[in-house]
Amino acid sequence: MILRLAFGLLGAMALGLALPQSAKAQQITLEERLKQLESYYIELLIRNAEKDKVIDTLRHEVEALQHGKRKIAPAAEHAGHDHGTETADEHAAHAAHGADEKHGAGSDLYAVDVAGGTARLSGIFIDTAFAAGGSSETGGTLEQLQFGDHDPDTNGFTLRTLDVSFNGGFDPYFDAYANVAFFIDNEGETVVELEEAYLQTQSEPGFIPEIRAGQFFTEFGLSNAVHIHDQTWLDQPFVLSRFLGPDGMRGQGARVAWRSSDRDPFTVLGGVQNGFGETQASFRSSDELFEELPIGGIDFVEQDVDGIEDLTYHVRGAKQFSWDRNAVSIGTSGLFGPNASGSDGRTIIAGLDAAFRHTFADGSNILFQGEFLYRDYQVDDSNPSGAGDLRDHGFYTQAAYGMTNGVTLGLRGEYGNGDGESVGEFAGRMEDPFRSDRIRISPLAAWDFTPFSTVTLQYNYDKADFLQNDEAHSIWLGLNLAIGAGRRSELSSSLAHGH
Repeated sequence: MILRLAFGLLGAMALGLALPQSAKAQQITLEERLKQLESYYIELLIRNAEKDKVIDTLRHEVEALQHGKRKIAPAAEHAGHDHGTETADEHAAHAAHGADEKHGAGSDLYAVDVAGGTARLSGIFIDTAFAAGGSSETGGTLEQLQFGDHDPDTNGFTLRTLDVSFNGGFDPYFDAYANVAFFIDNEGETVVELEEAYLQTQSEPGFIPEIRAGQFFTEFGLSNAVHIHDQTWLDQPFVLSRFLGPDGMRGQGARVAWRSSDRDPFTVLGGVQNGFGETQASFRSSDELFEELPIGGIDFVEQDVDGIEDLTYHVRGAKQFSWDRNAVSIGTSGLFGPNASGSDGRTIIAGLDAAFRHTFADGSNILFQGEFLYRDYQVDDSNPSGAGDLRDHGFYTQAAYGMTNGVTLGLRGEYGNGDGESVGEFAGRMEDPFRSDRIRISPLAAWDFTPFSTVTLQYNYDKADFLQNDEAHSIWLGLNLAIGAGRRSELSSSLAHGH
């Protein structure tokens, strides 16, 4: 009896101890479940917010599709491509130049998704360049002095150019650019030129080479591929006009470029273009150009293109170095192909260029740049003029100090010389306006009174053997204006942008 009572008490005690433990365990499980429910609720709220965003995005896309399948694409979507669309050495050039607010960012005008990509129209722009002024020379002599096609060359007013440009592309494959120039010649006739129209693949530096095909400026040196409205000085350096032609060297063709992915990149390119036409002055050229600007007085010889050896080839290599607020770009370029003197006539042009930019602590900067060119014009022995080989060289060097208030002060010096006698109308090289010894000094002052408007005052002092008085003085006032919409992706530009 006593044993049964003892065992009963022990059992009751055990049950009493067990009941609180079970209740406590039940209480902990309930708290955990409440926390889990709270976590699930928060997750559902997050998912619901994300779902609302997706629905909102889909609604906007449906609305866009209902309005012609167009959508607005933020500029950030293509920011990487803008870097890839620079010419082979422009990465170095832009790093030395810095951001150009004239070519500021914006949104694409239109974009449409097609065939696994996005076709876009990024921007449309109109750039005008006017000039007014006069010179101590007049008539034909002034035109020989200012023989770049877009140089101010009239005592009075000159519409240097009105450029209409388009840029866009098809992501992620290629970018596209086109530029049409209008200007009025000295006879009052309106001239229309398709300056550039080409496609360029999108590629990352240091990986797949970049390919360009179409009509484009030859990437020789720093200045040839820069459009008129983006140049600092109002006229083209005469050494470039002599060797690359009064309208710059360009043509239809293709080129391949590779750029390293380093912070200070190395770039190299090679290309081929048609060698005939007014924009291939030192090569096959055209009879119309030779009537106005004969090279050494030789006779123009019409020739057919029989093979790839009759095309014009160009190569270029450039390297950038940068430190602190400084940047340096050094490059070399080469051109070679047949010329207009006959089937055995060949031309070789070599160039060296360098640029240095220093940015001061207040944001102002100073840019030095220069180019040296050498041309070996090998005349066919059967040319009716009887002229011998012609060798010419020259250089320009310039400095521009850009202040934070939009004012730029600059000074440019040029020199041209040569060997081999000219024949015909300009017999004796010293009488040849396109080959005689010549010096030009050009100070200027420019003011960007808006991000899209520049007024420039420039003075030219020329000393040349072909001038009657050996010297000439000219003063020009220029006005550049730009209007447009969208993102501006100039695919041809360089350190020579200037301001």
